[in-house]
Amino acid sequence: MSLILVVEDDVSNRRLLVLFLEKNGYTVDAVDTAEAALNAMRATVPDLVLLDIRLPGINGLEMIAQMRADPRTAHIPVIGITASGISDDRELATAAGMNEFLRKPLNLNELHTLIRRYVA
Repeated sequence: MSLILVVEDDVSNRRLLVLFLEKNGYTVDAVDTAEAALNAMRATVPDLVLLDIRLPGINGLEMIAQMRADPRTAHIPVIGITASGISDDRELATAAGMNEFLRKPLNLNELHTLIRRYVA
């Protein structure tokens, strides 16, 4: 069973993602900060990361840079998610090493299609 790490600071969004992923047969680890995510990945390397771009403390783009610099996590696919309306987010996310990028509110069918692209 594939492990997906959800990094989302909004409690409601995090719960929705966890429920959706578990319903679709994935094992889920969910945290609310990039710092917690980086610590979690030291213990267990996930198959995929769903990452909110706008996080308190270390933001999603900084987290990606740290992941890509670490040989243990450099290969992990990352799907970025954001509610931000800033048009540069997609370009910044791609430049940072994000594999995919979705805007909130999420289309769960689109999300599931992307997840299946990266996780068997």
